[in-house]
Amino acid sequence: MRPSILLVVTTGLIAAVGACSPVYYVPNSHNVPILQGRGDGSIAARASTLGIEVQGAYAVNDYIGLMINGAGGHQVNETQQNLGSGDVVFLEGGVGTFKSFGRFVWENYGLLGVGHVKNDLEWTVRESPGTTGKIEADFLRFAFQPSLAWRSRHFDAIASLRLSGLKHSNVSGDLVFDHTNQVSYLDSIGNQFLLEPAITIRAGRDPLKLAFQVGGSRNLSHTTFHQVDNVASLAVVYTKRRAR
Repeated sequence: MRPSILLVVTTGLIAAVGACSPVYYVPNSHNVPILQGRGDGSIAARASTLGIEVQGAYAVNDYIGLMINGAGGHQVNETQQNLGSGDVVFLEGGVGTFKSFGRFVWENYGLLGVGHVKNDLEWTVRESPGTTGKIEADFLRFAFQPSLAWRSRHFDAIASLRLSGLKHSNVSGDLVFDHTNQVSYLDSIGNQFLLEPAITIRAGRDPLKLAFQVGGSRNLSHTTFHQVDNVASLAVVYTKRRAR
């Protein structure tokens, strides 16, 4: 039996979370735009483990790129035993550098994002009368994301690694899970550090390609933290390249 804090790929491709646990962090997809020179730009629309994502990037000159990422997800799961819902929203911006070496492109971005997560696990009220089964919190994530891409007109392959710091704040609600007050748990967890690798494959023909990405999120600070450990997404990516 699974409470419906599950945040799933909107297209039904993959389930996000295991059973019977609140979720306080769902990693978004890596934005890997493969910029090569001034005026290049990229925009992607994704269905992912988190929900729906929109990502954009633009090269302000031949070395520096800007990035913005937004994501949101909602799921309601209603069964006779378990009633609940889960929500997450996330907005992130970044700046970085890029360099081309023939068909290879090396990118490095510094990222800063803010988000909000909410769990409403009505089924827990039966086990802990007098509680509401609800909890919500803001979170801040800062990250460094290097990537190496091999690109061609019809096919791209990208390996990326996001090194992230995560901090929750403004925790509120009244949820008891596994005999633990979750507000106190989330307040006391402190800063966390995550290792988040991903592989992205794109196929099509410039400027439009279909992209599939798989990755993971390993919590280096708290291995039992209530989060999603894997990410997958399917996207349509449009890339504008300045004539050279």
